[in-house]
Amino acid sequence: MPIFIIIIIMVFVIYRNIVHGLETLKEGNKTGSIAIFSVIPFVLFIFLCFYLWK
Repeated sequence: MPIFIIIIIMVFVIYRNIVHGLETLKEGNKTGSIAIFSVIPFVLFIFLCFYLWK
């Protein structure tokens, strides 16, 4: 059960990072796209944890 809570927190943090990245990308800031690409490894890690937890 604690793993599930950690996964929920990580998904929330990643969602916040993606929303923030998209907002900065609309303003024409290149760091927004870099932030989105830096989030991809965390998404893969969460899917791996979820797959192993199942």
